[in-house]
Amino acid sequence: MTPRWTALGENKGVFVGSQRQPDILIVQARAHPVVIENEYAPAVNVEAEALQRLGEQLNSDIVSASGRIEAAIVLRSPMKLRNCTGADDVDAMLTKGVMLEYALFNGPSAADASRFPKSGFIPGNIRDLASFAMNAATPEDAVQRAVATLEEGVSDAAAILRQAGELRESTKGAIAELLKQPYSEQTLRMAATIIVNALVFHQNMAGEHGVKDLDQITDDGLLLRSDVLYEWSKILKVNYWSIFNIASDLLRCVNPPDLAAEALWVMRETADRLVTLGVSQSHDLAGTVFQRLIADRKFLATFYTRPESAALLAHLAIPDDGGWRDPERVKDFRIADYACGTGTL
Repeated sequence: MTPRWTALGENKGVFVGSQRQPDILIVQARAHPVVIENEYAPAVNVEAEALQRLGEQLNSDIVSASGRIEAAIVLRSPMKLRNCTGADDVDAMLTKGVMLEYALFNGPSAADASRFPKSGFIPGNIRDLASFAMNAATPEDAVQRAVATLEEGVSDAAAILRQAGELRESTKGAIAELLKQPYSEQTLRMAATIIVNALVFHQNMAGEHGVKDLDQITDDGLLLRSDVLYEWSKILKVNYWSIFNIASDLLRCVNPPDLAAEALWVMRETADRLVTLGVSQSHDLAGTVFQRLIADRKFLATFYTRPESAALLAHLAIPDDGGWRDPERVKDFRIADYACGTGTL
């Protein structure tokens, strides 16, 4: 059997199996791989085989990724796909929206796996499956590790901001005014979370629009506020105003400058860890932490969209009319989120 490379959504994958009966598809989404185990209906063995994949280590000769397989999608393909004589026939049928059925096993091993949905299968076309695979490729335990990492970094950075407030009364007043709430520990942690969130976005955008990554602007272990703000000014000329404008304002009001640099170093390390965990582009970690930090969201009129809700809204807003292969079609499309928050949607 000769492996055949293909593409699924934004992710690269490789079929391991024959062209008429592909057995397994490995999809790498950033740092986390997900296996798609396929059989034609009635697919009596596919769930047991998918479960066996959990806990296996990826062969680096097949696809470059780190860690074990912790997500396996069970795919039941309709029998009419089996009768296709080649890739063109398959593409034509999938383009017409032939319905597939799929479910997800998630966990470090077959013994500790959970199933979604708990019973039955989700019906959907190939586009739905691509979106499902992209989300499945971020294990829940990785998200929880990232949330814990963010909370720890925010706590450490807030302690430095507290020192700055004790030295400069103006810092206290400026942070409280910007966040529209009384100065408190919660206020400091919110400020730190906003700045860390911007640093994560910064690292993910580095290399685009002439934006340097944080390593490039670090000199002798020192990350200066002025250098960070200069790079953020480049990003603001493009867009991302709701993320970088408030973060810039908060960073400017942290004084004295040496404590601003110390806080930036802690927050930069936190941002680097989040990017390394590979979930910063697929989950709104800042929004998740904000949900825990904000004691009275109704009073502050502050709410954060859950990632699953954002995914649903995005799919409802963007037409699925098959026109996305045309670059001009994509350039002409416009969508706005007027209450962007931490950028989930």
